[in-house]
Amino acid sequence: MKKTTKRIIRLLFGVAFLLSVTFPALAAYSHFETGVVSETGFYVGASGTEVEVIDKNGTLIIDGVELTATATELNAISLFGYSSFTAGEAVEANRVVYFNTVTEAIYKADENSAVALGVNISGAVEADDDIYVGIGLATVVADQEIEAGNLIKTAADGRVISLVTSDFSGDTMEAGAGGNFGNQPANGAVELVSSEAADTTQQVTIYGTTNGGDGTVVTETVTLTGDTPVATTKVDWGLILGVEMDSVATGTVTIREGSADQTITTITTGNLTAGILEVEDEIRAFNQKPTIVADDSTTKYFSVIGTDEDHAALTEKATALAGASAVTLANKYNTITRILVGDVESARTVTLKVGALDATNLKIGKAIEAAAEINDEILALITP
Repeated sequence: MKKTTKRIIRLLFGVAFLLSVTFPALAAYSHFETGVVSETGFYVGASGTEVEVIDKNGTLIIDGVELTATATELNAISLFGYSSFTAGEAVEANRVVYFNTVTEAIYKADENSAVALGVNISGAVEADDDIYVGIGLATVVADQEIEAGNLIKTAADGRVISLVTSDFSGDTMEAGAGGNFGNQPANGAVELVSSEAADTTQQVTIYGTTNGGDGTVVTETVTLTGDTPVATTKVDWGLILGVEMDSVATGTVTIREGSADQTITTITTGNLTAGILEVEDEIRAFNQKPTIVADDSTTKYFSVIGTDEDHAALTEKATALAGASAVTLANKYNTITRILVGDVESARTVTLKVGALDATNLKIGKAIEAAAEINDEILALITP
């Protein structure tokens, strides 16, 4: 049996044993800057390279060996179990990692991983460096806001994110009425005009589909020319799903179908959007596929705008609602910021909800501290 495989077996055996027993609660925990003291009298402290490791008898012994350690090595002692491996790539400190059985090396865990092994407790390492991997009380890197006490799973680049439990699944992210756009261009251009000649600096972005296309949402930004109509470059719009301006206009801005000047929608003075719901109450989608539902019968089209699991911009293809039956989005989202409902009737309320429960095997532990945003470092109990 290869050495690395033996290390994994020892680590997992130790984890299984240690998770089967009850540990004394820590009376104080300060991340080893000043020390850890348990209720049974153990003390472990570190500052820089100076360390103290003392048990109730005055010494600490691990596996029958009296410990001598640097501050970096001592961080492993905060864990239930740890072992040394070889890094297969550069791994930043405190990232969740997994073991590749082909290369026999450690890599940063992907989002929603079911094979996470533990956390890099070595500090930043390069490929081929030795890397310590541990579980238990450890510092991890958040992928977005996390409340203390939340169960967590892996996110992109070895970060962590809240697990979708019953506390989140089905929660409303945003709800609102449709935009009730009329006179959809259906293979035409779109024109924009203000009721005021002074409106010549506002930029208006149109979100819509291509006539006869696959539902991919395209955008075009047009600068108003006051009360003189200005047409879009695109002349084959299918559906207009939403419109937004970068600054408030003095007059009412009309967005109209190009061939017969029929009004699609308007943006009145003091407003910036039409057919767009801003997701303000809960932008987190937790790297899951959200669902969307109407309050009654409709098959009108919607889209959403947000970010994917790697935080890249992502827009859903225009998709038909199914009335009061929930529609699951095609993509997993980290966050969603806007819902495009211009095509939906104003009599319909559309509700976006957090997606289905995560599988239990995605849980890697629990957040002990809260994170406010991406890249916050927090204390967690890691038990993959």
